[in-house]
Amino acid sequence: MSGETVTSMADAVGSSGKIRKRSKIAFPYIPLKIVLELAKAIHAQVGTSSCSNDQLAAWIKQSPKSSGFRSRLVAARLFGVIRSPQPSQYQLTTLGLQAMDPDQSREARSDAFLRVPLYKAVFDKYRGGAVPPPAALEREMESLGIASQKTGHARVVLERSAQEAGFYEGGENRLVKPGVSQDDHSPTETDQAPPHDDSRSGGTGGGNGSDLHPFIQGLLSTLPNTKTEWKVDQRIKWLKAAALIFDLMYEGDGGIQIQAVQNKPSPAQRESPDVQAIRMLSEAAFHFGKSGNYSAASKISYLAEEIVMEGSLDLDGYEGLMNDIEKENARATAEIASRLETKR
Repeated sequence: MSGETVTSMADAVGSSGKIRKRSKIAFPYIPLKIVLELAKAIHAQVGTSSCSNDQLAAWIKQSPKSSGFRSRLVAARLFGVIRSPQPSQYQLTTLGLQAMDPDQSREARSDAFLRVPLYKAVFDKYRGGAVPPPAALEREMESLGIASQKTGHARVVLERSAQEAGFYEGGENRLVKPGVSQDDHSPTETDQAPPHDDSRSGGTGGGNGSDLHPFIQGLLSTLPNTKTEWKVDQRIKWLKAAALIFDLMYEGDGGIQIQAVQNKPSPAQRESPDVQAIRMLSEAAFHFGKSGNYSAASKISYLAEEIVMEGSLDLDGYEGLMNDIEKENARATAEIASRLETKR
């Protein structure tokens, strides 16, 4: 899918409710140079820490609700330089940090360029050969899965990004990966999460994460860390976005409905301590009365009436009286057993 579809799931549906024709391979709407400016703002302000949606928008002089800002975020994810440790929070990835390091930026920019599925496909196809003229390249992009109305913009952004990444150093008609000296450090996992985030399930980090569809990458990158608070309304928004993505990506009948269900407290949980005590005492009084221990039943009933009249529970008095009741019950039980033994 193209970059703008990952920006907003609602963008995939037109005003008429019909799904527009989408690209089948991911590409950014923003060139690498502007993405690196976004990464530079994060690095200058918070370093390796994360920043909020509003903070980042202010630093790069964008409105947080604008399509331009959203397109920058999508492009930055596609190039692999930012991640979202929590919803509406952003921080630099390992690759993003390397791009900010003068000693590693050359290789990092090259790796960022090849992280984009469309750019990797074009690079692999024309590796070692000449890139065709613009019109032919756009037709090739269409065959790779770019929607016909998007090929012109996709080509321009590719060319600008290739220039920034150093792929045109051998001439603008050839895509050649820039050379890197042996002293440079190559990234191991370009979207690797910090150590404390290893427990996350999902995201765009490392391994085969880049093989996931960009819709899924964008969705998983917004998952918060495990064992952190994730409010129900935020979960619902995430799950609705997931449901829409599945409808767009997969065929099948039926749909998915997302709704919140509040846990209903048990009757005991809804009761106040006084009401709980009265209920338990009433059950105990009934038990003792049924067994013939009317003295104990009477004392329990008296305690229940006292709670009702005073509106409060004296825990010390309750525990003391219950001990007396247990003794009374033991005495009455022993007396009954003695009488039965005598009758025999």
